[in-house]
Amino acid sequence: MKKIGIIVLTALLLGCEKEQAYDARIYGKWRMFEYSYSPGDRLYTVPVAADTAEIIEFTRNENLLNLGNVPSQKFSMDDSHLTLTDKQSYKLAYKLSPDTLWIIPPCVEGCHSAYVRVR
Repeated sequence: MKKIGIIVLTALLLGCEKEQAYDARIYGKWRMFEYSYSPGDRLYTVPVAADTAEIIEFTRNENLLNLGNVPSQKFSMDDSHLTLTDKQSYKLAYKLSPDTLWIIPPCVEGCHSAYVRVR
């Protein structure tokens, strides 16, 4: 009887799909509050008005929704990079605090898009 119990328990454990070990703080809606860019001479940081700001949402089923005109994308992440996948994959650095998300494209000048959590 013990052998049957062990076999059943093993089958249940192996059959369960594991949830991604992403930082749970990423999930939810985020509103852009600034972005920065560089045309080559210096870095420009531009504040974004709340009423015109882009809103994005990270869902638990690994979708990144842009609540504008952009189709949703799949995402994955590790400790320092966020990878967005549509027809191609884009690997971006990120920094995450409880209420602020910084998405940093490959840009030596310090470019970024900064978001605040929507509550």
